Amino acid sequence: MSDPDVTEFLTWDTHSAEYVTACYITSVLREYTVGSLDWCITPRKDNIPIGNIAAAQDYPELRYCELGYSLSKEFWNRGIMTEALRAVCAWIFDHTDYLWVQARHDSENEASGRCMEKAGMVKVTEFDDMFSKKQIMRHYVMRRIYRPGFTPSSSEE
Repeated sequence: MSDPDVTEFLTWDTHSAEYVTACYITSVLREYTVGSLDWCITPRKDNIPIGNIAAAQDYPELRYCELGYSLSKEFWNRGIMTEALRAVCAWIFDHTDYLWVQARHDSENEASGRCMEKAGMVKVTEFDDMFSKKQIMRHYVMRRIYRPGFTPSSSEE
């Protein structure tokens, strides 16, 4: 979370100090006990955090959520985030009544789009929106994965 390359397309700034990351982790742990959808990514062989994946926007009344994620640069291009996305989507479908899980990526962040595709997410729309961190308009691609057995109506696509 302290690498500007990792946070380039994220809505939050690079953490300026270790204590900022520690505070973030503490808040995630506190919220997790009350049901937040937020996970730490660690390699199988150890328990060292290398990233996170979370329901950045959670809409239980509408039966879907939108994920956001980050991963330490040294672990890019190893399939780790694709595996995490698949696992989190499966967990959400197993433990909630959500009909879909969605995520967006900046159109210039092609690697994130490929990761979503490999995890089974399909493109549903493209749109321009304000990138709040830099106060500039950006072009985004929204992707979704649907609950197995659910077929969206045209109004839900």
